[in-house]
Amino acid sequence: MNNFVKRTLTGILFVVVVLGSIYLSKYSFIVLFFLINLFTLFEFYSRSENKPLKNIHAIGLLSSSSFFILLAFWQLGWIQAKYLLISAPLLFSIFIIALNDKDKNVFIRLGKIFTGLFLITLPFSLLLWFVFEKGTYIWQLAAIPLVLTWINDVFAYLGGMLFGKHKLAAKLSPKKTVEGFTIGLLFTIIGALAISWYAGAESIIIWVILGLIISISAVLGDLVESKWKRELGIKESGNMLPGHGGLLDRFDAFLFVIPFYVIFIKLFVS
Repeated sequence: MNNFVKRTLTGILFVVVVLGSIYLSKYSFIVLFFLINLFTLFEFYSRSENKPLKNIHAIGLLSSSSFFILLAFWQLGWIQAKYLLISAPLLFSIFIIALNDKDKNVFIRLGKIFTGLFLITLPFSLLLWFVFEKGTYIWQLAAIPLVLTWINDVFAYLGGMLFGKHKLAAKLSPKKTVEGFTIGLLFTIIGALAISWYAGAESIIIWVILGLIISISAVLGDLVESKWKRELGIKESGNMLPGHGGLLDRFDAFLFVIPFYVIFIKLFVS
């Protein structure tokens, strides 16, 4: 099986599983993003270290997972918000374990651990918080930004491949072009307008702005991961998805989209 066929089949299956889980129920959505958060964070830790992972990384993964689970339980109405504080001692235990670490650069390792929590767990937790409106799960709030992010990625790639001449950020990502970025931006806005028409939305301007925000933040997310990979001298974050690399490679743009999307909706739309 050649790489193109493998990449296409993996991509189709990936889209079906992700969107299907988001649409199916609040429980499948929670399980899906719990696993995505866990494995994406594991990829980040594994690639960021040139040594085997240690107990301190396990505590980072445990802190991330426990906070996500407690947040989900709160959103489902199973516990009160105060129980989210249980994650705090776990988080600070990372520093305690660092006291016994013989590595002279232990605080550099701590920086990597907390960078992963900030870059990955925070956005996914923000999305989990956002999709529940007064206890009601609204699957469209997760599906819309994700689909628009994918539209941006696909058309930016195609636009760059067909028309790309001017580099967008040559030192970070040589394959990204101004033409690709522009075409991705245009089709993201068109996609947003198509969704607004289907939903019967009244304000077109809001959807145009939403398309702009998602496209720009998606490109920034791509560039941030590109810089991270360049510094480490790697091409992919992992090999979990045949033909596509790791989960972080597939969600790098969306991780940046989430906070800007949520802030825009909460401050200017809700």
